[in-house]
Amino acid sequence: MYKPKQIVQVQVINIVPYGVFCQIANSDVVGLIHISEISDFYVKKIEDYIKIGDTFDVQIIEFSEDKNQAKLSYKSIRPDLLKDKSKFKENQIKIQKVDSKANQTEENIQKETEKKDNSTNVEKNDDQQIKTKEN
Repeated sequence: MYKPKQIVQVQVINIVPYGVFCQIANSDVVGLIHISEISDFYVKKIEDYIKIGDTFDVQIIEFSEDKNQAKLSYKSIRPDLLKDKSKFKENQIKIQKVDSKANQTEENIQKETEKKDNSTNVEKNDDQQIKTKEN
């Protein structure tokens, strides 16, 4: 559903001492921006950066379909929050590469899934034929 490095819009639903819980726009997915993903600089108080109800873009770090949860980064798309500004440019280049690889990977996964489905159908057909022969 969501891929690492993908940019999504979120709305802040809760702030806790270790980070910010956000709802990804137009979905039921809840993500966490860990306090270390808010800024490279010392964050004494999260509320100095983010407030409940704020809406903004973040980058997906990791997405778990099983748990329907995402790890998010606030700082990765905001060069003013990075100590090393060159990381921002590198990150943008990686985003482009990852997007093209993700599309290729998604196509490969779909093909593999279709192959598995087809082989499962063949196995079922073989089982059915065996049962028919036994009867």
